[in-house]
Amino acid sequence: MKPEITQPEAGGNYAVITPQNADQALNSLDKQDVIAAFREHGAILFRGFPLDHDSFHELAAAYCSNFIVNRARGRENVSPDRRIQTVNLGHEAFPLHPEMSSMPTRPDIAWFACKSPPLVGGETLLCDGIPVVAALKEETRNLLMERSFRYRTRMTPEDCELWLGSKQPDAAALAGLDENCPLDITIEDGVLYSTYTTPALHKPMFSDQYAFGSFLLFARNMQGWKDFPTFEDGSEVPAAVCDELKQVSDALSVAHKWQQGDVLMVDNTRFLHGRNFVLNSKQRVIWTQFGYAAFVPGLDTLLTTQPWRRAAPKH
Repeated sequence: MKPEITQPEAGGNYAVITPQNADQALNSLDKQDVIAAFREHGAILFRGFPLDHDSFHELAAAYCSNFIVNRARGRENVSPDRRIQTVNLGHEAFPLHPEMSSMPTRPDIAWFACKSPPLVGGETLLCDGIPVVAALKEETRNLLMERSFRYRTRMTPEDCELWLGSKQPDAAALAGLDENCPLDITIEDGVLYSTYTTPALHKPMFSDQYAFGSFLLFARNMQGWKDFPTFEDGSEVPAAVCDELKQVSDALSVAHKWQQGDVLMVDNTRFLHGRNFVLNSKQRVIWTQFGYAAFVPGLDTLLTTQPWRRAAPKH
């Protein structure tokens, strides 16, 4: 069924899809029209559709080849397979960030669904990373075009199992690391560390323009970290650069006030998201899913070189 698509309003940055009647289901929408709107705008709000656990699950599955679980603390599992979780349940305002952007397994699409909206605060912030780059000072933009961000972390048993095939890998497992592995893995004093290096500015999956989207602002302004990420040579990203990125991205952010049943489909390779302070976190029930687009260009190649995009076989 053809969706009713409204272009982003003045000062907005997401398209809106509404039902043709009150009973129209999310999974009844014409997929190609939805994909076309998503490719153009990078973010879509589905408003006015009936929403429950199953409809949210089916909507995301219609557009994703596979999903990834966010292992961050502070969330609750909604589905038994942990694919649908709540957002972080705290009160804090969250700085802008793409989901899991410090990892090569960063998902393509971030899905958010409102089961219960807060009465005060708790708006989700959306910022398109493409105009952020255009709004930077030329000096800052040129610097970031030439640099990469480096994320160095101590590997968990789950990381070791994903990349090395065992929660307790030996040296032989490290020597047999797949050539397509996007990580540099080292052993230091018997401890495994991974290093992920990625351009400071990048092209989103559906654009030839450069965008900013990294963990940098969250790390600096939420965690107080200055060494995660660093530049590719291990040097600290200057405070002036972080401050300018924050000022520009904050100015370009749109605060989405949730209504019950709202669903947001967000291009996680193009957009950053955050949230305003939540006055009553028990009122704010937002579900999430994070997946890999089944309509991304070059999918056949990506399924070979990025195995995390492939769904596990069903037995």
